[in-house]
Amino acid sequence: MIEEPSVRTTGYGQNSFRFEAARVWNSLPPDLRRSDNYNEFRRLVRTWTGPKCKCSLCRL
Repeated sequence: MIEEPSVRTTGYGQNSFRFEAARVWNSLPPDLRRSDNYNEFRRLVRTWTGPKCKCSLCRL
């Protein structure tokens, strides 16, 4: 697991790439995180239907 960085503001801190990247990585299923082969990881990520990203970039 990746530790989510501490943030001081909800508007900017929780919408930052660092915060969202850690949140999404931690929400991946364990078998996907343990994948040691890049092509296998890509295949699994493409079929994964994880949480919707709430960052401002993904809402465009």
